[in-house]
Amino acid sequence: MRAPPCRSGPAALVRTLLLTLCLAAAPLPAAAQETLTPAPQASPAQEAESFYQSVLGARDAATLQAYLDCFSDERQQALWALLTPAQQQTLQRYQAELQQPSPTATQAPAPTPQPTKFVGRAVLNQHAAYDAATATYTLTTEAWLDGPADPMDAAVLCLRLAAPFALGPDAAVQVWGQDKTADDWAAAKLPLPAVATSTTTDGVVTLTGFDYAAHYVATAPRLDDEGRMTFGRRLVLQLTGLTVRAAESYGGQALPVCAGGLYTADDAPCAAITPATADVAIAIAYAPQDQVLAADQGVNFGYMLNPPGGSGLPDGQNNAWVDLCYTIQDAAGDTVAAYTLPHGAAMAHGSWSAPLPDPLPRPASDTFYTVTVTASAAAPPALKEGARPAGADAWQGSYKAQVAPEK
Repeated sequence: MRAPPCRSGPAALVRTLLLTLCLAAAPLPAAAQETLTPAPQASPAQEAESFYQSVLGARDAATLQAYLDCFSDERQQALWALLTPAQQQTLQRYQAELQQPSPTATQAPAPTPQPTKFVGRAVLNQHAAYDAATATYTLTTEAWLDGPADPMDAAVLCLRLAAPFALGPDAAVQVWGQDKTADDWAAAKLPLPAVATSTTTDGVVTLTGFDYAAHYVATAPRLDDEGRMTFGRRLVLQLTGLTVRAAESYGGQALPVCAGGLYTADDAPCAAITPATADVAIAIAYAPQDQVLAADQGVNFGYMLNPPGGSGLPDGQNNAWVDLCYTIQDAAGDTVAAYTLPHGAAMAHGSWSAPLPDPLPRPASDTFYTVTVTASAAAPPALKEGARPAGADAWQGSYKAQVAPEK
């Protein structure tokens, strides 16, 4: 599971991280340089790599903008120029997803907008399937152009897997073409030798080399460049062997599998994809906190459920698709407290749905409480019955917490 939020607050953690990054990148004033012993400085290549990783690590537009504000435009452009072309393309697409402009090595004029006909007619379909035998997922993306378009460079299809989905050890990328018929799509899978694919370890899949404009789909047949009758063709990209990183999510139903879309050759967005969704079996690694009470203390049920520094606690992201309820029972089996947490909320933002006892219990000897965690999917299932993993709709686990008086 993700590390829980710092008890001093997520905002403080972000401010500390950004201040550290900014101070590391900013030059010292002249006076300070004269009085301080210079520390070893990172090479330009190391600074560029740190810049690249930090931008990819920003999980939302606000965090990314706060980080970029630490640098002048000139400094961003200098770091950008040190990145490889592949790194620059990855950042451009990721920042486009967050609606943030990417720096360029030079102040080049804005690219000429692509024809409106192309942007408005790009069609992206996507669906996911689950294989119970291998406990893996298959993601299929279909892309084509609906209607004629002005000549243009071949576009780029780029997908970024969303947490908790990942390219598993046996993952495979398959690409083929499918011809349109008068009323359907042909069953034959056509090889596309001009198409190239690339993948990264963090789940970015890029596909280039398919000419959508040349293969536009229409209701009336036409002759292609080789003199054959055609209604058009679509590109099919299939990812098999996708797995789930349990540490990134409690699971649930209708989790989006990816983000991304179709881009022009110069990375201008053409069409965003409506991501396929899939169900993931709910699993929660949790342990309530034992406690030792001083003579004047009662049982601290909040501490029992949400100890500072505890591992595997809800952080608003790992529980984005499940509603949670923590029920506490005493040794006699009676419910003494219950705490509910809506999906997408961090542990501290729930509420006591069963009032805490007043006064709080002060056991005279070692006592065990049972904490039962109940998780319920916050959305309806995305996959059909019999074609989805078991346990994606609900889950329950019970744990023991010891309370002992101070000896």
